[in-house]
Amino acid sequence: ALGRSVISYAAPVWSPAISKSNYEHIQRAQNEALRIATGCNKMTPIDHLHIETAILPVKAHNMLLSYQFYSNCLHDEHPNHWITGMESPSRSMKPTLKSCCERYVAEITRSLPEETSTHTVNKLIHTKAVQDALNGYTPNILLGGYPPPVNPEEKLLHRSARTTLTQMRSGYCTSLNGYRFRVGLSESDACTKCGHSPEDVPHALTCPS
Repeated sequence: ALGRSVISYAAPVWSPAISKSNYEHIQRAQNEALRIATGCNKMTPIDHLHIETAILPVKAHNMLLSYQFYSNCLHDEHPNHWITGMESPSRSMKPTLKSCCERYVAEITRSLPEETSTHTVNKLIHTKAVQDALNGYTPNILLGGYPPPVNPEEKLLHRSARTTLTQMRSGYCTSLNGYRFRVGLSESDACTKCGHSPEDVPHALTCPS
């Protein structure tokens, strides 16, 4: 609630120009916040955190806001319409809002009627940004593909139960000996019920005991 608003504040102003290393610094802060929110551990794949919380990575989200802002600026009545007519500098030291967004927005609006509303264009931009992010995620290690949506009824469960479920879906659960042995919290990775080794998530879902 606090960090997300700060990360996205005035995104169209600075998002197109900052370096990859600066984006990674901000992304690490968001990753830690998502771990706290979900109760996941540090072994959890970053993509799993974003899928579970339905939150885009920092760069994808901030560039989405930038594309939508540039789309709004294309209308003559917009107070920042002048941005769309800026000439490119002789030496492009850093990307600008126009250089980053102009082609992207043009590709989306190319086949649309001229009377298409800004609201519709922004919805298409949002849909494309989300789909691009989903296509870039690593497949879930348990399913080998993109997981289905979490059942809404899970919101009725206690936090401890929800934490265990999201850890199980990630493949790294702190209550199983397979994980505890790896981080030095258990002397063995064998299942406490049947003795199978290791006691990982696939075994926990099929353990006969």
